Amino acid sequence: MKNLTPAHKSLIVDYLLAYRVCNYGYDCRAMKRIQQQATRARKALRARRLEDLDWNVPFMSRIQIDEKTGVYYVAGQSANEEIINAMRALCGKFRWVS
Repeated sequence: MKNLTPAHKSLIVDYLLAYRVCNYGYDCRAMKRIQQQATRARKALRARRLEDLDWNVPFMSRIQIDEKTGVYYVAGQSANEEIINAMRALCGKFRWVS
């Protein structure tokens, strides 16, 4: 996404922080791993200012902003892992989570 205003960036960060992982077939151990990864990614995202985030990440093409419905993420296979990856990438800590 190009030409993101600070308001748009704030909406995106709020959306990512509000996203809660859901269990759609994980066993207990895998779900706990996903939840822990999401918790660490949210903590890293909260610790940074909007100006310090890397907004030139490949995931930005999947994040959409609609003036009526707000922010949403177009997920490929697993929304849980993709949202966690997006948060980590914005923080500059990109390492593919799966």
